[in-house]
Amino acid sequence: MRLISVNTLEMREFFDDKIPEYVILSHTWKKGEISYQDWKAIAELPDLLKVCAELGAAAPDVYTLVQQRRVDRLKAQPGYQKIITFCQTVRSTFSKRQWA
Repeated sequence: MRLISVNTLEMREFFDDKIPEYVILSHTWKKGEISYQDWKAIAELPDLLKVCAELGAAAPDVYTLVQQRRVDRLKAQPGYQKIITFCQTVRSTFSKRQWA
């Protein structure tokens, strides 16, 4: 089972009896939802930018710029905003729940 940390927004996979207590949001799929691949792209961008900086790149390469624009578009999607708002609600309402 893949869950999102309501504190860090990290997605982690849990198996069998290692699944922590979590809060679930029931919803319908609409235009602008975020897929697993989208969430991974958002999570991986900071690492990509860090590598560019460590390599001493004066400016990000074309691939990195394309990824950055993709992530900016994804973060503007209603589905991304819904996840962020839900995590904020879980933190304020279910203080003992760390996963959604």
